[in-house]
Amino acid sequence: MTTNHAPARTSTGLTADGTYQVGNHAVTVTSVGTCEAGAPLVYWIMMPRNGDESDALARLVQARTNRAFTLVACEVNNWDRELSPWPAGNITGDDDFTGQAPELLAWLREECIPFVEGDAESARARCIGGYSMGGLFSCWAFLSCDDFAGLASGSGSLWFPGWTDWANGRHAPADSIAYLSLGTKEPHVRNKQVATVGDATQMLADALATDGRVSKSTFVWNPGGHFNQPSERMADAFSWVVERL
Repeated sequence: MTTNHAPARTSTGLTADGTYQVGNHAVTVTSVGTCEAGAPLVYWIMMPRNGDESDALARLVQARTNRAFTLVACEVNNWDRELSPWPAGNITGDDDFTGQAPELLAWLREECIPFVEGDAESARARCIGGYSMGGLFSCWAFLSCDDFAGLASGSGSLWFPGWTDWANGRHAPADSIAYLSLGTKEPHVRNKQVATVGDATQMLADALATDGRVSKSTFVWNPGGHFNQPSERMADAFSWVVERL
């Protein structure tokens, strides 16, 4: 793993492919196709690496689109702590929701994006996305700032306490697009709080569909539960966004 000191850069100004330590987080950059100046950047909020997930996801996305893109896999050190937008109680039995998402978003905007994009910063369209709590964080970040033109949320944990009240009335970035997905069995789990995910996701989908700042959005129901084919679901989400950015 290389560090965040003077990274090699491509002809378009982006950091060269590889895995880097940026502050407290590992970041893997993977370019797919001929990434010219207009190719979008996909910031994937992911768990710590276990093998070559970033390369595998890049290949899955590539199989679904002919457009070039750069996948930036941002590893989260503590899933519950860093992706929860505010503190919450123990919902599923072993949660640790301490509300550190603002710190992670600050790292993403102030350290990660400048490191990856360098002088090319703001010259490319960015998408943010993730699965489960990564989807929740991505939705929250998308509605919290204007840094991302695309959202890709796979089975986002929008059952999170306080989410619907917080999201109500908020607007997406101008000229943005959004993809939401959920498994058909997810609203039917036994945990009453988690079972609200269907209504919460539908509420966000409806809000995005009527938000004049959103140029296109979609809400996809996938067969199965929360743990069915997460990589394939994220590939569907990212490819949909990449095609339209």
